Amino acid sequence: MRAPVTWYVVSHNAALRRRNHQVVVEIDDRSVAVIPASFLGSVVLDSGARVSSEALRLLIKRRVPLVVLDGLGRVLGRLQPDHGAAADLRLRQYELCTNPDARLEFARSVVAGKIHNQHALTQRRLRRTPDLQRRTTFALKQLETRAGSARSLEELRGIEGAASSIYWAALRTLPALEGFQRRDRRAHDLVNALLNYVSALLRETVIRSVTAAGLDPMLSLYHEPFRARPTLVFDLMEEWRPVVLESVVLALIGLGRLTPNDIEHTDDGPRLRTEARVAAIERYHHRVHGVASDANGTYLDVIDRQIARFVAWARRGDPYEPYRWR
Repeated sequence: MRAPVTWYVVSHNAALRRRNHQVVVEIDDRSVAVIPASFLGSVVLDSGARVSSEALRLLIKRRVPLVVLDGLGRVLGRLQPDHGAAADLRLRQYELCTNPDARLEFARSVVAGKIHNQHALTQRRLRRTPDLQRRTTFALKQLETRAGSARSLEELRGIEGAASSIYWAALRTLPALEGFQRRDRRAHDLVNALLNYVSALLRETVIRSVTAAGLDPMLSLYHEPFRARPTLVFDLMEEWRPVVLESVVLALIGLGRLTPNDIEHTDDGPRLRTEARVAAIERYHHRVHGVASDANGTYLDVIDRQIARFVAWARRGDPYEPYRWR
């Protein structure tokens, strides 16, 4: 069976239209791409792309989510078909979110998994600087152990912050990240612009799985719920940041696909040019559709399995084990 695909429409003057049971992308009234609606898992409209009412009806009928982004990768809105959320699962989720012990148990696993995967990425990337590799490995392993026994969410956030400081300091030594100062979502440099944009792609991948499982994406355990932001998705993204997000950005810059000339500065922040967004989407898809060497299936498959593990933990109390990259 063909796996559903996420279709990204990047051009600012593109329009989605319906042709029988197909979705067509037109630019300047000329058809440039066609896909059967049955092949779609979701559609993401970037920047100024438009969608006709008939195409919208087809997407709703086929239960295909439609996401609208701004040029910086931020979600402006989402048309999310009803997946038939299970009331008992959501009630259980609400109970867990008000249980301090359950929140801490889950958050320990998430943060320990994230630090483990940060260590795995630095192990791969710092092979040419063995002394730095050893120091980074030692420090991150210690923090991973501490995360597993943290006594509060506040302590855990401090451990996560310490690990991130060590992690990014090590990555800054890579030739590909020369000149990169720090992780800052508002900074006007290529690395941060790419991290922001690819983070949005990862977020939409995880939210698709979360909503399909019947969970409430707005009700989190580690991140504090905040003004209709999908904070449960942020919880479940953490372990995937080194594996997918940072790996994609390092590949894009390391392969010379993108340079600082690929961003333009706006009042809202650094904006990737159209060609750069296309390159980021292509590399992201190459990554998530690639076979996970230490697991059965692609990274998309493993993300779905991790959401299923969260559901099993919520329903039955099965331990939530994060994905640990090897």
